[in-house]
Amino acid sequence: MSSFTYHSKAGCTETLKRMNRKYEAEDIKIVCDLLRKNFENAVLTADLIVRFPTEKQKKNLIKHIIF
Repeated sequence: MSSFTYHSKAGCTETLKRMNRKYEAEDIKIVCDLLRKNFENAVLTADLIVRFPTEKQKKNLIKHIIF
């Protein structure tokens, strides 16, 4: 079993931009897809803010990713 930690902080591209991050929420999905494809029984832990102030629930990608 391989273990990975993803430090994203948010699941909304707009929020990530306000936080001055250089990546987008869609990058989280890309990383998850790559891990699923390349590592059997991979474990993913994440450091996330559930909802940043003013962030809209519908724009948060995190709840849509099931690992």
